[in-house]
Amino acid sequence: MWLALLLCLGLPSSGGLRLPVNFWLLSRSGEAPPPHDVQLCNRCCQNIDDGDAAALAANLAALESCAVAVELGPEEGGAPPPPPRVVELRPGELAEQLCARGPRAFQLPRRGHPLEIGEAPFDEGGLGHSVWDASIGLAVWLTRHAEAVRGARVLELGSGVGLGGVAAAAAGAARVTLSEVTLSEMTRSEGTRSEMTRSEGTRSEGTVTKEARSEGPLGEGGADFGGERLLRELEANVRRNGLEAVARVVELNWEDCLSPEYEPECTYPVVIGSDLVHDEVYSLRSLAAAVSAFTEVGGTAYLMSTRGRPGVERLPLALSSLGEVEEEEMTLFNSYGKAELVLTTLRRRA
Repeated sequence: MWLALLLCLGLPSSGGLRLPVNFWLLSRSGEAPPPHDVQLCNRCCQNIDDGDAAALAANLAALESCAVAVELGPEEGGAPPPPPRVVELRPGELAEQLCARGPRAFQLPRRGHPLEIGEAPFDEGGLGHSVWDASIGLAVWLTRHAEAVRGARVLELGSGVGLGGVAAAAAGAARVTLSEVTLSEMTRSEGTRSEMTRSEGTRSEGTVTKEARSEGPLGEGGADFGGERLLRELEANVRRNGLEAVARVVELNWEDCLSPEYEPECTYPVVIGSDLVHDEVYSLRSLAAAVSAFTEVGGTAYLMSTRGRPGVERLPLALSSLGEVEEEEMTLFNSYGKAELVLTTLRRRA
C-alpha cells in the first residue's frame, strides 16, 4: 500500500488540532501520487504518533499546495458518532448506514480552512446522500484549477450533498447554484414542470428556492432519489461554510429539459457535476439535455465520473453535438484504496 495511514485513528489529540483520518490524492491515470505528496501525508501520521502538534500543523499547511484533500476528524470534545443502523437500499438489499454521523471536514488545496459537508441517511437522501469519490476528485480539481470558476456564475447539476458546488464557491466563483431533484410523491402534476428561476419573484425558505414541482421518476430509479431532506442538507452545507451570499439551492428535474418548450430563465458560463451518469438509474439523454439547456454558448461544462459505471463511456458521444469534448482520466488514491475517475470537459459552441 502506498500510504500506511489511519494508524493515527484513536490517538490522543495533538494541541487541539483536528486529526487527519484520510488523505485523497488526485493524479493522472497510470501515475502514482507524487512522492512529495505521499511523504507529507506520512509525516502527518508520524507527527500524530510523536504528539508533535507544531509539525503536524506545518505539514497540513504544506499539503494545501498539493493535489490532496485531507479529511479531518471531529473537533476535540465533539459528540461521538451514533451507532450504525441497517437500512434497506432496495428490496432484498441491506447495507449498514454509516453516514449522518456529523459533518465531514475536508481541507482542500489553497483553502486555508476546511469545508464542512453534512450527509443524510440513504433512506432520506437517496443516492445523493453521501460524499462520493468523484465529488472529492472534482473538489480537488476545482480548487487546483480555480481559474475555471473564479468570478463566474456556476451551476452544479445533481449536487447531492454539494461538495463540488461548495468547493466552486470557495474557489472564487461569483455565484453558485446547487441543484437537486426531489421525488417525494413519484407523480407528476399535469402540465407542471420545474424551472430554474432567479430568486426574485419566487417563494423561498432560507436559500432553498421553491419552484414548480416536477415529481415524476427519472429513468427506472425514482425511489433512489432524495426528498426534501436532501435539499435541507444542501442548504445547511451552504450555511456551514458561510456561503449564503454566494450560493443558493434549487430543485431541478433534468427530464424537464427534454421538452421542446423548455426554456431556462438563464444559462451559465460554467456547469459542473460529479457521478451524474449511471444508465441503470439516470437518463443519459436527460443529462445531456440539461447540459445543453444550461451551458451558455462559449461556456464550459466539467463533469467528473467514476470510470466503469454504466453509460460513462457514452457520455462524450452524448455531448458531442454541443461542442468540443475532451476527456482526462485520473486516479483518486486514498488511505484504503483508489477510485478511477474521468473528467469530461465540454466547450460549448453555437
